[in-house]
Amino acid sequence: MALYLRYVDYKTGEVKERFLGIVHVGDTTSLTLKAAIEKLLGANSLTLSSVRGQGYDGASNMRGSINGLKTLIMKESPSAYYVHCFAHLLQLTLVAVAKKNVDCSVLFDSLATLLNVIASSCKRKDILQEIQAENILKASQKGELVSGSGLNQEKGLSRPALVDVTTKNLKKIREDGWIAHMENVTSFCQKYEISVPIMSDMYVVPGRYKRGKKQVDNLHHFRIDVFLSLID
Repeated sequence: MALYLRYVDYKTGEVKERFLGIVHVGDTTSLTLKAAIEKLLGANSLTLSSVRGQGYDGASNMRGSINGLKTLIMKESPSAYYVHCFAHLLQLTLVAVAKKNVDCSVLFDSLATLLNVIASSCKRKDILQEIQAENILKASQKGELVSGSGLNQEKGLSRPALVDVTTKNLKKIREDGWIAHMENVTSFCQKYEISVPIMSDMYVVPGRYKRGKKQVDNLHHFRIDVFLSLID
């Protein structure tokens, strides 16, 4: 969990935000999360009594009315009103829309299965984080990754993307992102010895061929039917 401090600068009246750090926990129970947050706040000379708002996703351990994290915090600081994280709501919306694309729906279903297997075990999550940290370190040493503030660092999370930022980013990707996207895909496939489809070849529909379905080449399918369709 990433913890941000949002406050008002009384000299300028401007609302500012400061990244406090990442909360690492062995499990995601509300009591464990609350203890970790209190520890991080204490390290920044803050207490729960000074909290005036909180926002998380919609999981029961976060917003539960009896033992949820937001309830435990409000018992100590009644003014720490809870709102559902707007960035998370936007994420849910984008995922729901993306699933309307058949190819992306298959991808999300596969990812959901993978995440369920990993998330069901804290040990598996820790092992995966250790492996990822090693991969990032190796890639950085080889010059394959650019390091710096907010880049490839577990404690360097960027600020949540809201609607206007997301719209601008999607527009830029739609107009200029295909070539860079294909370069990344090709590089990934070559690294892990995965064959890259020849874009001029005809696209082969997985499973049984559907009569009447228009035949297109790989370039049209992956660029128009998947890439641009998903962004639109």
